[in-house]
Amino acid sequence: MWVALKGRLQITDRMMRWNNSINTECVMCNEESESCAHLFFGCRFSENVWRNLAGGLMPDMFTTDWSNLIRIVSKPWLTPIKTFLLRYTLQAAMHTIWCERNARRHGEDPKTMATLTQLVNKNIRLKLLAVKGKGNYLEEGLITWFETRLDL
Repeated sequence: MWVALKGRLQITDRMMRWNNSINTECVMCNEESESCAHLFFGCRFSENVWRNLAGGLMPDMFTTDWSNLIRIVSKPWLTPIKTFLLRYTLQAAMHTIWCERNARRHGEDPKTMATLTQLVNKNIRLKLLAVKGKGNYLEEGLITWFETRLDL
């Protein structure tokens, strides 16, 4: 995530500086040119994954705008548990979308939006189970996560 925030990911809009003949079309949606803001979460594909994961955590503040999203997760809001969940969800979603993007760029079969959503959901649940015994703060995390699920 830090690399993405610093604009250092090897996204096609950046790689065009070295090679003008590269295909800049987003491999997730095949509709627009790939950029960091588009890939995370302007693309209809990644937007859907993000909405399914974070829509319940931030119902009144939900956004797919890159700069607004970074501003929201940079400051604590609501409860500490929801802040932790939102930040971890963002990191896990970005990692999963980046891995899927790379897999598609290298010729692997594409995964569906539902599959990616399930992968991130499982990753978050496993993280919460791993830290469950560390006090009430994170024990409530799993309960809060299930309460905010829109796709279950």
